[in-house]
Amino acid sequence: MLEFYTAFTKEIDDPEEAAKEILEQLNPKENMLENTVGLIFFHYDFAEDDILLKFAELMPFELAGCVSNYTGVSGGMYGNFAVSVTMITGDDVSFAVETFDGIDAKTKEQIDDELTRHYEKLRREEKPKFIMTFLTAHGHYTLNNIRLALDLTQDPTLCYGMHAFNIDGTPDTNYTFGNGRLSVTGCVLIAFYGNVTPEFHNNNDYYEVFLKSYTEEAVITDCDEAVIKTIDGTPALDYLRSKGVISDAHLNCTAGIASIPVVLTYPHGGKAPCMFLGVVEGTKYIQTARDLEKGAKVSFFLMDAEAAIANICSILKAATKKGGNNFIIFCSAAQAWAISANNLAELQEIDRHAREYGENTKTPLKYAVAYSGGELCPISSDSHKQVEAFENGGMTNMVHNFSLALCAFNYSDSGSPPLAAIKTDEYKHSRGM
Repeated sequence: MLEFYTAFTKEIDDPEEAAKEILEQLNPKENMLENTVGLIFFHYDFAEDDILLKFAELMPFELAGCVSNYTGVSGGMYGNFAVSVTMITGDDVSFAVETFDGIDAKTKEQIDDELTRHYEKLRREEKPKFIMTFLTAHGHYTLNNIRLALDLTQDPTLCYGMHAFNIDGTPDTNYTFGNGRLSVTGCVLIAFYGNVTPEFHNNNDYYEVFLKSYTEEAVITDCDEAVIKTIDGTPALDYLRSKGVISDAHLNCTAGIASIPVVLTYPHGGKAPCMFLGVVEGTKYIQTARDLEKGAKVSFFLMDAEAAIANICSILKAATKKGGNNFIIFCSAAQAWAISANNLAELQEIDRHAREYGENTKTPLKYAVAYSGGELCPISSDSHKQVEAFENGGMTNMVHNFSLALCAFNYSDSGSPPLAAIKTDEYKHSRGM
């Protein structure tokens, strides 16, 4: 069984001081067991001038993770311009990290091949219980490509992950980190082995709960992988301007365009939320966080902030109801901007729930939160509803946008139920993937 410790610092300029603060909170001399991995989420400034690399050298365990505009951990510590480290450790669990980069210079087929090679290395001696992945977002390769490539391997496993995404829009800052390497064109895979029984929760059907349409549906008339070129025959950016969805002021920062809730309706009838990651430089095209399809319909929404926050609370309650009290949480950076002028509202709600849980159960709820440009989280392949537990049926890997995705560890019934087989064939296109 794994143990879970979190730490947080706002020191992003001095690697030695940051390491001192983090290690004092984690206390690895007392708490670190036989096998350990550290999840790190950091403001992009922390990656400049080798600060992160120097910091990593001072940690007594391997670090892997990615950039996050905001981050938070248990104990009510959260903010921007910060770094969080989660030490996951145990005697009967183990971890392995694989990384590769150069995604921008490779074709989709080349990336699939490299991804598959790294996955085969991870499962050479033992199949992982699940894999956590961090991916830099590109117009020709997204989390959905990872999902499809891994689902087609000989012995697929469950995947939980996110697009590394700096919503501030500063070029070349969508960092991933692993194996001591920092990359803006990379992918990180963390395999979990042994006595690990994760449970996944996600507000997969969110758009039926807290989005309200304010435009008619339009048709994507030209696209390329994850890039929208034209809508109703008009360059994508011009279409958004003509409908009043976006103004030039929005384009001054990535957050403006990323905060527009969008839902796609695919020709086969499936619906999926879609996050805009920004404008493709030198064009009027829009890069998105998921694969597209010509002929799909697109509509724009307003987000009900109150309902969105309530939905977050319901996910946390569902996770703790099963006895989980160690959480990794990936929140959509776009949702944070769309639901409130207070971009820390989600972190504040998570902290409030954790305090309430601790008061009621006399047991601490430990968590780490990172903000993403798209989430990869397994769901029940039988119902496509929020996943309660593995024994509820088969699981399928799925990509989400404008979402909160949660991975919980530790059950009250810690009998480690077997993982259900992943069903992929009949669900590959069921959600517009």
